[in-house]
Amino acid sequence: MKKIYLILSFVLLRIIVFGQAFNPTSHIGAAGSVNTLLGGYTFAYATSGSPWNGAFMSFGGFSNNYDCQISTDYAPHGGHHISFRTRNGDAGIWNSWSELYHNNNINKSDIDFNTKTLYSTNVYNTGNLWSQQIKVALTNPWPDYVFAKDYQLPTLQETEKHIKDKGHLPGIPSATEVKANGIDLGEMNAKLLQKIEELTLHAIEQGKRMDAMQEEIKDLKKNKK
Repeated sequence: MKKIYLILSFVLLRIIVFGQAFNPTSHIGAAGSVNTLLGGYTFAYATSGSPWNGAFMSFGGFSNNYDCQISTDYAPHGGHHISFRTRNGDAGIWNSWSELYHNNNINKSDIDFNTKTLYSTNVYNTGNLWSQQIKVALTNPWPDYVFAKDYQLPTLQETEKHIKDKGHLPGIPSATEVKANGIDLGEMNAKLLQKIEELTLHAIEQGKRMDAMQEEIKDLKKNKK
């Protein structure tokens, strides 16, 4: 029993020495006071010293020097802001605030997202989007139906007429439509594959006709002899 008490006392001492304090506060009043919130978990209503006038959370990091703070906006600026910052414990300074969420969309062009999974109804970006892999879930069928026996393959004459009349391929949006509405990557890839498959069928037929013509030419040459 004495040994158990010694072990519990040791564990408790470690928690007291290395644990992080729980220091809730109901109000942040002084400008810049958020810079002094270190080594604990604080849920507060920030009136100054943070980007937004709303709910504020500060929680301690390693050795109470590498903390993180999250600031939210409750209404004055629309109520659609979430910003965060971290503390550089080596230099003893706070890093600048970064806006993570705004107006129901993640749309900051200067934020890099390194994540395994990101779920969102809409993601808007005015800059470049870099990714090693993008998977698009399709709701429309993949155009293998082009190779079905009952598929009505448009003739080249029909395609030519559509191009002359409309200025673009059948089933493909015009430049004006794309400029106004953009494109759906999954849908557009399916449409482009459909056109490739149709061209492949036409190429196969053209190849058969050329082979037949070559045979006819050979026969004509034989008859001349």
